Amino acid sequence: MASHWLLVVLLLSTASFVHPYSCTYSHNGVNYDVSLLANSSSDYHYQYGSDTDFRMNVCRPTVTQVCGSTSATCEQWDPSSANGHASLGNASTATFHPARVPGEYGQGFTIQFTDGDKPPGQPKPRTMEIDFICDSSAGVGAPKYVGQVPSLHFIFHWMSSFACGIRASPTCDSETTCSACTISGCVWCMESRSCVDVPVNSTECLNGVTLPKYCGNLEKESVGKPKPIARDAEL
Repeated sequence: MASHWLLVVLLLSTASFVHPYSCTYSHNGVNYDVSLLANSSSDYHYQYGSDTDFRMNVCRPTVTQVCGSTSATCEQWDPSSANGHASLGNASTATFHPARVPGEYGQGFTIQFTDGDKPPGQPKPRTMEIDFICDSSAGVGAPKYVGQVPSLHFIFHWMSSFACGIRASPTCDSETTCSACTISGCVWCMESRSCVDVPVNSTECLNGVTLPKYCGNLEKESVGKPKPIARDAEL
């Protein structure tokens, strides 16, 4: 009997890590995955002005449950008041869309949320969106509040390496079609002047180990958009 209850507890604890919505998105042959941004210990925080705090999470509701247990983002402007906060959207309503604000290589995406709290006397609930903008040098990055367009629709920009996708079917046939593995799935080897498929994940590529591992120790370039080869260096 004791082993039975232990199994139940383990199953319940495992279920608590299940994301309330999908963390993956594909568009124009590029695959995105933001599941690694989910933080079960703390929320992402952005302070706007002197009295407004935004707290949000990714692939899960906020850890700080000031705005309830299902909020994707919580806005708080008066911690001393029971009415000094509002949810900007329900985490389970997340939908992915093509980038409104493309980043490097035209990559990125937008996540929209609905069913936030209604202001007093207003029939319309708050909604929000996060524009994830590809920036291969940003690492995790952080959200930034942009404004309300239109009213009660809150917009955030988040520049992050995780907004840079991996091309589903990499084209590795020339220098011009080959770039960082986080973008196209292949990398240009400058010394050997050849293109190499990179069957690794974006984390490994962003840590800068791709060129030495796949191109050999002759490579001097860092992972990124390939530099042009000088004409007089051609064979």
